Amino acid sequence: VSGTLTVATSSTFLANSKTWTLSGTGTVFTINGTFTPETSTFAYSGSGSATLKGTTYYNLQTTGSGTYTLGGNTTVSNNLTATSTGTLAGTSDLTMNGANFIGAGSINLTGGTVTLDNNSLTEETTFGGNGNWTFYNLTFTEADAPRPFSATGSGGVTVRNVLTVSSGATLTAGSKTWTLLGTGTPFVGA
Repeated sequence: VSGTLTVATSSTFLANSKTWTLSGTGTVFTINGTFTPETSTFAYSGSGSATLKGTTYYNLQTTGSGTYTLGGNTTVSNNLTATSTGTLAGTSDLTMNGANFIGAGSINLTGGTVTLDNNSLTEETTFGGNGNWTFYNLTFTEADAPRPFSATGSGGVTVRNVLTVSSGATLTAGSKTWTLLGTGTPFVGA
């Protein structure tokens, strides 16, 4: 879709298992009715600036060279992949209820909290890439039997406020450089 994908009022959009590529700039996805992601993939692929709709996705990708700004609190039920020279930016909350948060793209989330929750998984969650990623708050949480979070790639991770590894969670930090800039208690671990 090179313009805007719009779910009209009183309409229901079932995304099925398809890949939906949004290549425009500005507001490229508007939901006025009901959106059900099912097992779809939404790929934001524009080369300019675009607002990433704050909603629930199954798979979410940034595949272009643009800046993709979270337009509200966002949940990803499976994988989030930042696959290119683009930047995922914003100040809203991002919740990962699924598998992996990976890619070569840049992450610059200067507000809100990014939560990685692998409670529903049976294997480890992979986190990171070769680019430097910046977060305001970053939380790893696991309430059931431990399935570790494993950092991958050579890029550093900067947390501007608080890094939290909750009770029951295990973070394998890998060879990354983790920079904690918060004052007071910048790291909370179980």
